Amino acid sequence: EEFAGLKMQRFKWELKRRLDEGKKVKFYWASDYPGVMGETKGTFFVKIKTNAGLIGADQLAKAAELAKKYGDGTLEMTTRQSVEIQGVPGASVDKLMADVYANGLATIGMGYVLACVGMDYCTEGLVETKKLAGELTMEFAQRLTPHKMKVGISGCANACTRPTRHDVGLMGQVRPEIDDEKCNGCGRCAELCRVDAISIVHGKAVIDKDKCVTCGWCIRGCPSEAAIEKERGYAMWIGGNDARRPADGILLKSFCTKEEIPKLIDAVAKTLVKYKTKPGRERLGNVMKNVGEGKFIKEVLEQV
Repeated sequence: EEFAGLKMQRFKWELKRRLDEGKKVKFYWASDYPGVMGETKGTFFVKIKTNAGLIGADQLAKAAELAKKYGDGTLEMTTRQSVEIQGVPGASVDKLMADVYANGLATIGMGYVLACVGMDYCTEGLVETKKLAGELTMEFAQRLTPHKMKVGISGCANACTRPTRHDVGLMGQVRPEIDDEKCNGCGRCAELCRVDAISIVHGKAVIDKDKCVTCGWCIRGCPSEAAIEKERGYAMWIGGNDARRPADGILLKSFCTKEEIPKLIDAVAKTLVKYKTKPGRERLGNVMKNVGEGKFIKEVLEQV
């Protein structure tokens, strides 16, 4: 330990000497910090996690303060709803990260959980999303997986967050049913259905279950309240990818309850770890194909 300490001290002296003399230093080790990546101009950016796009005013103010103190004074909102401190010189990364951790800002965890605003803010939302995203982030914050696991949550069939293109994707859904006694065959539900899943037969609405995307529009628009909610929950896909080889995931389970979701994700992560052969290089979808998608899904469901 004493020898290692001397080597580190010597390294710091040499680093200071080079900086004082204006010599170029690559600071390649700075990217070893979770959430830190190099920029093309030789500086670095640091990702600050949010709760699916929500961040407290005090935390945002602190991030802005750190951006002025260590970076170029700018913050960027990313496509995955994190906040990036831009333009950080390599020599400032260590101090910035110490400040980040000291102020309770997070940069690590199981892939960023992306979520739309859900039923609390959107009139088309069928399920709650933001609170679930926060719960999943906290539940798996310290979990280390062999590769990133991206999670996307959409409140309805509009799929604003592209849930099928995530390692784990969740989408709100409602199963409609027609009460024949109340249905007067007005056809309003058929007019509203965007996928032509409803037709009027012998004066009554009939739903084609193979076409229905469980969006719930027929329930909202029925003037006689004949279209009723039979079931509500989350559809879960696994194995999707929106990176180098874009691909849709496979439906794992329909109409999951909110309580089931952490258990299912935990089972997916454990099965991924079991079969992973190239840490850092294989996404969940690749592992599923190598193992056999049916076999992988079967093992996941057996654990829940």
